[in-house]
This record gives sequence, structure tokens and C-alpha cells, in this order.
Amino acid sequence: MRAAIIASKENAITTELQKELTGKGVEVRLLYPQKQLTDLSKLCVEDDLYILQSVEHLGLGLVGALHAAGANTLNPYPAVAQIKHKVVVTQILHSAGVPVPETYTTTEPDSLLNLLKQNTLIAKPFDGNRGRGIQILSTPNELQNVDFGEFLMVQRYYEPDEPERFIKAYFLDGRIFFRKRRWSISGPNSKESEPVDASAALTNIVSKCAQVLDLKLFGLDIVISREKPYVVDVQEFGSFAGVPDASRLLADFIFGHLEAVLETGTNEPTVNTVK
Repeated sequence: MRAAIIASKENAITTELQKELTGKGVEVRLLYPQKQLTDLSKLCVEDDLYILQSVEHLGLGLVGALHAAGANTLNPYPAVAQIKHKVVVTQILHSAGVPVPETYTTTEPDSLLNLLKQNTLIAKPFDGNRGRGIQILSTPNELQNVDFGEFLMVQRYYEPDEPERFIKAYFLDGRIFFRKRRWSISGPNSKESEPVDASAALTNIVSKCAQVLDLKLFGLDIVISREKPYVVDVQEFGSFAGVPDASRLLADFIFGHLEAVLETGTNEPTVNTVK
């Protein structure tokens, strides 16, 4: 059995996952597209499964090329590609009835002035991740100085009921974990969290996202504002930080998925291995 973990950088979960899978007899490679030279003319499918832990522009392109060559990927490449574009994934969730903030796109910041008079806005790079480039806009001056590339994506800003706190949800093969985190912490403690009781409403939101996005494992950021939940971001894998025994749970699922892929020859096996 051969598997490759594709990530934008080395992190705790990739290292732990490699160790767990190796212990199950899987030959595991760690691939960091940003740090290596790739000869596309020699690109071929070398592994039975490619695990997309975290990918940015270059990594997503490489995964797309592997997908075109017939590679099995977890999650499926088309599903990952759509959630990496915030405009696309936001509209998919909105159309499915998942609560998301009101969202607008424009190439002219001045067109947002009337909206800004009504509510604080939050600007996001349409392809951003890890909170990079996010700007909260409360004044016309802040709007004029906002930094954006091809176009600007903004959402209504919902103030969390608990200042600077949000709910991190992790989905793994039908099982859901919830943690409470802080927005503003950075550095080595940035993923410190605490458990949170799962309400039926939160559980239903995560399950609906799994269904409409065709994801087998992922992370969600959920803001609770005036006691109402809003999904504000989706990650293609998630760190599973704070989830007890996360690396073993992930490895068990991935190993089961890998076995099913080898047995069926398809990237869409029906398997439920998390216990």
C-alpha cells in the first residue's frame, strides 16, 4: 500500500498521521508542492491514494493534474477545488439552506459604501486560508484602504456572542467533533481549544455541509452571533486540533478507505471505519 500526504507545509497532524499509517504497513510520502520542483512532463500516479491535508494554489494545481491522470484523492479533487474558492462554496452552502453571512463581490470598493453604513463588513481574499488577508471594515476610510486582488469579496460581519471566539467543527466519516477556539491567538498556542456541547442545530449544519460538498472529512468555522450560527469558512481537511486521539481516528479511516480503494478500484468506496 502506498499513500502520499499533500500539504502546504509540515505540521503536527501530517507527522502524526504518517507515523500512524506507517504502523499499519502503509508506505507514506509527504509532499510539499511549494518546496519542490515538479516536472509535469514526468508526472505520473505513483501512489494508491493521495491525501489532501492542506493545499494552496500550486498544490491544488498538482492535485488537479494527478486527478486528470487517474489518481485517487481524499477528499475528491472536484470537491476540494470548489471549496478553495470562497465565492463558490459560499453560494453552494447558501443554496442548500446552510446559514452563511450575506456575501457580496465587486471590483469597486465604493459600491459597498451604502452597505457599510448599515453594518460592519469583513473582507476576505476569495482564495485565502488560515485567516490571512481578512480585514474588518467599519469606516469608509478602511474600505478605501482595503487590499484585494482580482476582486473584493465581503460579508456582513457578525459579532460573536463570546468576544473573539468561534466554534471549530470537524467531520470525519459521519462523526462530528466540536471545539471552541479564539480568533486572535497566534503562534504555538493558536490551536488551543476547549470542548463544546453539540446542539442539534450545529450537528445538522455540519451534516448538511458534508452532504452538499461531497466531503468525507473537513473542518468548519462557525460563528455564534445573537444565538444564531453562521458558517464562515470551510477547510478541506482540518487540523483536528484538540480532538482526542485524532491521529489514530484519522489513520483508521484513511486506512479503511485505502483498503476499499484497492479492492474496488474506485475513489468512491462506501466505507465507515471510525469507531
